[in-house]
Amino acid sequence: MRILGIEFGAWSVKAVEMESRFRRVEILDFHEVRLPLEILDPLPVYRDAVSKLLARMPSAPEKIATSVPPAQTALRFLQMPVKQRKVVEKMYRFELEDAVPLRIEDALLEHQVYRRGEGSLVFVAMAPKNLVRSHLEWLQAVGIDPDWLTFDGMGLLNLYFAQTPLKGPEAPEDPVLLLDIGHAKTNLAICHQGRLEHFRSISWGGGAITRKMAQSLGLTLEDAEKMKHETLALDAELDDAPGPMQDAVLAAGQACGTFATDLMHTLVSYRNATQKEVRSAVISGGTSKLRGMSSLIATSLGIPVQPFSAFKGENLKEELRENADESRFGEPLGRASVFLRKTSLLFNFRKQELAKETSLDEVSALVQNPLVVKVMGYFALLAALLYFNSWVVGWLATGEVSTAQSELQKTFQDTFPGVPSKMSKSLTTDSAQLEKYIQQKEKDLAQKIKMLSRDKSPMLSRVLAVSAAFPPEVKVDVNTLLLDDRSLSIEGVLYEGTLDKVKDGLSKITWLKEITETKDGQRFTVKAQVVQP
Repeated sequence: MRILGIEFGAWSVKAVEMESRFRRVEILDFHEVRLPLEILDPLPVYRDAVSKLLARMPSAPEKIATSVPPAQTALRFLQMPVKQRKVVEKMYRFELEDAVPLRIEDALLEHQVYRRGEGSLVFVAMAPKNLVRSHLEWLQAVGIDPDWLTFDGMGLLNLYFAQTPLKGPEAPEDPVLLLDIGHAKTNLAICHQGRLEHFRSISWGGGAITRKMAQSLGLTLEDAEKMKHETLALDAELDDAPGPMQDAVLAAGQACGTFATDLMHTLVSYRNATQKEVRSAVISGGTSKLRGMSSLIATSLGIPVQPFSAFKGENLKEELRENADESRFGEPLGRASVFLRKTSLLFNFRKQELAKETSLDEVSALVQNPLVVKVMGYFALLAALLYFNSWVVGWLATGEVSTAQSELQKTFQDTFPGVPSKMSKSLTTDSAQLEKYIQQKEKDLAQKIKMLSRDKSPMLSRVLAVSAAFPPEVKVDVNTLLLDDRSLSIEGVLYEGTLDKVKDGLSKITWLKEITETKDGQRFTVKAQVVQP
């Protein structure tokens, strides 16, 4: 499954492309398209950026994760004097009604319950349905139709929780401030012992420094942006700095004043609410790379500050680790990870009437298409033509080899879209390896055809029967569906409804027995044994 986590920033559009196969995850590439500093009409600008970004990918992603803008979400923390999770699940909506200025039934809700002291802390994210619908229309207008739509900032939080141990010498004893400082906004989170205890989005970013420098120094925005990244040092000693640098540092310091004030107010508010002190901070985002930014935050808050290692623990090729900027790709990387069943926060506003069709519905539509049978019939012929093409390349004149090789790679990618581009290039330049690969594919196809015709219940009809066991009111995203002549296994995420009806539906299928169901939060696994006739 090819996955794309995408972030629509004010400075650029960033995306992380990864692939999940057989419980292995491979990060394929990082993509970024730079945006102009002044955007008068966002729609064509972002549409062009998305078009360029997708054009760089060898094949279209199967799953896409992005976010709703901060202005369209409401985030609340509710302290409940109850420890029993089931009671909290029933009570928090009533408490929420008095804390938000909108009707609960007109909004999409996601929540997380944490144990804290003698009670529970409930983190709730809300998004009005009409705003989510408008944002989905905008996303589709720029060229994507996401499967996962979360709140801005969840990606970096999931990376932080995945890296931070709860026990041991590396586990922080005190609350930690996590800052993601972008070009137009800063996401601020306070985390403690595996819990998110405070979160807010501040309308301040590196763009404020650029505008202040341009205004004070009489520069264009482009020149001020270049100077900010190449020569500005926020912690420079003014007495020893040349005149232009002094002016730049003073202008940047003025722009950072409101940011430092907001940070201090946040920490004071958190301390008053929890009687706990934040003792350290980690920072990420493009603006966090400015020289002296860490020192400025450390001086303002009086706590040590260090950069956040977004790629820590990730399986990255060395060339990707060297070329990709982990300070700016943490958020899209964390968003893409929601499909890998390894994240603690699984907030998705793409649900209820705004949900996409389930993966099983897509499978049903596919197998009911009569063209699928014809495509399978042509598979062996296409593979043979592909090998013949590779053999002919060796006989072509030198000047024609490059063109033929390019056509061969394109044919291979069209035939086997799931093969990584590096492996594709290797196979299409080695005819012996390509022949072995195609022979293995033909063997796999033969086994599948044998399975399809083994008895009077073809495998495609069995997939349809499993799909029909999921009623329309049960909204799920199926990550894995494995069905053979011995067992059935379904893994996914439940968004709406219960699995009781699904289990009842599967129990009515005569060739299934010993149906079991397990749940871990929203994640679920359904297993069953296949009975041979």
